[in-house]
Amino acid sequence: MHRFRAGNFSDVRPAAALPSLSNPNSRELGVSEYQTWKGHIVSALAFLSSGFKRLLFGKPSVHRVMSLHESFSKEASTRIPDEYHRNIKDYEIACVMQLHGIGQLQRQTIDDQRVEVLAGGTKSVKKAVMDSIKVDVELSTTELAYRFLSQDRRLPVGFLERALMPHFVDTVVRHSHDEHKNTKEIRDAAEKTVAEIAVSQGLREDRDITFERILEVKNRIRWYLGYQPDPARAHMDQCDSSANFMAFDRSNPAATPPGLERPIANRYELDSEDKKYIRTVVDNGKGIKIPRHDLLNRLKRKALRNKKEALIGTLGTLFSTFILGVGSGGIAAVLNLLYYIGYYALWSGMTHAIRMVKALKAIQKMQLSGDFRLDGSELNYISELDEKKFRMFLRSLRYVCSHETLARIYNAYAELEKDAEKRLAMAPNAYSLNDVIKLEEGKARYLHRRENVRKAFRLYDVLYTTVTADLRKMDKEWEGRGQDLWETKFATMNPARREALFNRAANDPRVTERTFHLETNKSGWLKTVFPGLAKKAGLSTVKRKKTLDEYQRILDQEMPGLARNDANREMLNRHAETAAHVAKDGVGLYMIKLIRDTVNSTLTHSLKLGWSFIQGSPRQTTMPALPKPDLVGLASFGFFFTVDFVLERINTRINENRFEAIQKGRKQTTGFGPWRRKRTGREEVNTIRRLAKDKLPDFVEKTLALHKYHKELMDELKFQKELSDENPYAKPYEYMDEYEAAIMILKRQKYEFWVREMMAGAVGALHRSIQTRTDYLDSKMSDIIAGE
Repeated sequence: MHRFRAGNFSDVRPAAALPSLSNPNSRELGVSEYQTWKGHIVSALAFLSSGFKRLLFGKPSVHRVMSLHESFSKEASTRIPDEYHRNIKDYEIACVMQLHGIGQLQRQTIDDQRVEVLAGGTKSVKKAVMDSIKVDVELSTTELAYRFLSQDRRLPVGFLERALMPHFVDTVVRHSHDEHKNTKEIRDAAEKTVAEIAVSQGLREDRDITFERILEVKNRIRWYLGYQPDPARAHMDQCDSSANFMAFDRSNPAATPPGLERPIANRYELDSEDKKYIRTVVDNGKGIKIPRHDLLNRLKRKALRNKKEALIGTLGTLFSTFILGVGSGGIAAVLNLLYYIGYYALWSGMTHAIRMVKALKAIQKMQLSGDFRLDGSELNYISELDEKKFRMFLRSLRYVCSHETLARIYNAYAELEKDAEKRLAMAPNAYSLNDVIKLEEGKARYLHRRENVRKAFRLYDVLYTTVTADLRKMDKEWEGRGQDLWETKFATMNPARREALFNRAANDPRVTERTFHLETNKSGWLKTVFPGLAKKAGLSTVKRKKTLDEYQRILDQEMPGLARNDANREMLNRHAETAAHVAKDGVGLYMIKLIRDTVNSTLTHSLKLGWSFIQGSPRQTTMPALPKPDLVGLASFGFFFTVDFVLERINTRINENRFEAIQKGRKQTTGFGPWRRKRTGREEVNTIRRLAKDKLPDFVEKTLALHKYHKELMDELKFQKELSDENPYAKPYEYMDEYEAAIMILKRQKYEFWVREMMAGAVGALHRSIQTRTDYLDSKMSDIIAGE
């Protein structure tokens, strides 16, 4: 089998310092989409509850809010020497309290003066809120402004005049080194300079404060401090355009002071506060300069994933509407169409709600039944789980992965790949503030998507690494016991007798289970059961190479035959599942129509009974006849059965061909005519996801079957060993029947072959491909993540 490859890896650089997708030692379970919905519901109920409390019991105590503000102000005053900055800090503490909702800054007129006062907020003062305030009062002024802006909240009244402008002035004063001026003169000059810069950028009132304007002012102050002209000529004229920062008198050029040069490439800079703000906005699901279409992309991908079901539902609805319209008139067809639209909407909502409840229940079972630090190097974790807990653990994981995690992994990776392509396509040199923000936002978007992939991948990683660790543990246990059994029972046996014995055992119903058959009519097949035989000590180099070549021939010739047998079995199962699925859809729609007609006729009859009772007419006792099977119902059933069966076979065949091309490293194309193009990595991941979702339930059940039988086999071998040890003259396993031993060996080999074949297929390919592709993108983004 060809090794999986994702694109061209010739330009791969060392991966960036990002958390690994696969981290078995992590105690974090990972957040499920359904857990997120549960959190939204709980938050909504909590919000409604707090609203009712405020309505019934009023707002929180204003006195307590003022006491809290006074305590924080007193603590801050011990660290601030002058009254001017203490007043600014008092105001900023009030802003922090408004940020957390326990206070509200208002502007009132007192003694003919407009002043800001702190009033009560909407939330009660609790310990958790106090701890958060204690941390946030240490924020800088711009960080505090960014916190409000990142939450799309209006800044407190007076913020520009009482906090932001003094902060900029302090910045200029702190970096001024004019020995000819005293402190007051320096501050006056700084205030004038900052005011001119702010006005030039349209920063005049609180409502004018935006992230971009703050950046413009910060950078222009930096440019001003980087080049300060002669103090006697230093003057900054107000300017309406940011491009023409300094006014220029063309009539008297000599008297005009030198102005700042026009911003050129890389002149704009972002500090840690600016980058943190961009990352916060991105993590909140928003964008600054790069538009976001997450919801539209998810809906589009969902439509593409469920295009078969959507097509069948649409065709079935139109088919039923057409027949009904022909048979009973146009108005009945319109009502039938409206009915089906409502039915599908209701059915989709109910299905999602049921899956959410089941997924949350499965996650609870996982938490009760397993330790999430499952790692192949720490096999004792799995051995500590009893059989019941282990089965519950894997089946719960399988349910969540099948119905939510695989789709979530695909969505997360698709967004990661799209954002990586956008960021890599950007020009590295920024010529404007918008370009600088876009470059940083592209980096933040990638890191955000990367974390989403890691979270989405967590549960599937736990499932796959659990199975891998369990196989490793079983192989370690079987390695010694199996070799011991071979040396004792079969190594010295006559080769012809040994082959006849295993041939008969391979066709025993306990091994074949009616569907699986080991081909044993070719020489050397025994090495597929005991590969260690090909590496016996004492063989010459030529003989050992010949033996290994024979072993490889068996793998190439016989194992594909085994795979075909298993594929035939799976094809029959898939046909049976498809037939059941089609029958369920057809019968379901027919029964819904039957129930609908029954309800309608019964309701009509009940209205007639009520009206006759009001009129005093004789009571009607005859109940309406139940609807009988009709042409519309039978035709709908036949239509759904035929269309679903055909589309299922076509879709499966297309995905299998695409998956085969992916395994061989070939890039396939999609589309038609002038729109034909090579398939993207996210489209290939979707193909693997579709097949993995189909195989995952069978993969888990086969793993559990192997796990159960391996345990039984180990118990039996232990018992036979102890039985032989009772007789000091008996050889190990002497009382064990040779035929029964051969059956147990082959049966275990069959189970392990099934599991490893699926690990080499779509189930394992999805696990490997997500890590490989993500590492590849990390390597291409490594310079950007490191800061270029």
